[in-house]
Amino acid sequence: EGQEAAIRRILSDRPRSHDKLVVGIPRGLATTRLMTLPTKDRKVIQKSVAFELEDDLPVELHDVIFDAAVIQSQGAGSTVYTAVALKKDLVVLLSQLQELGLDPDMITTEGWAASQLLARSVPENLAGAPICVINLGARQTVFHMMVAQRPVLSHTVPVGGDHVTRAIAA
Repeated sequence: EGQEAAIRRILSDRPRSHDKLVVGIPRGLATTRLMTLPTKDRKVIQKSVAFELEDDLPVELHDVIFDAAVIQSQGAGSTVYTAVALKKDLVVLLSQLQELGLDPDMITTEGWAASQLLARSVPENLAGAPICVINLGARQTVFHMMVAQRPVLSHTVPVGGDHVTRAIAA
């Protein structure tokens, strides 16, 4: 409810002008995973990801939407970032966005969005260095880590600024 109110306020305060609308799916609606696959062929990777997910997911594959991106190729293999969400959750999310007058061109995960933003923002002299961005929110903290401009971790912990403030006050 708080996010919806904030979005409504932002939309009413600012004129909408955008070429594309990209929405980050809430963390609780998606799961991500890094896979190492013995191929570089994109069609084979997509089929392999589906095969791997069938064994790993507690629901049927036809009940989810997934996507994968190659983040590194080494030798004959690839490291693949995979995101999975339940179709029913995405239908609800899209309905809520449409009620707000929003029609996204793309839905992505926070970890992937952060890694892509970081990859475009890192100065050349730090391009190969490990980088960690910490987003300290009121109730949670999110860590995004990259090595050589490739995402290696996006993790959320349920401790944030409010907890730190209370601890200092105590």
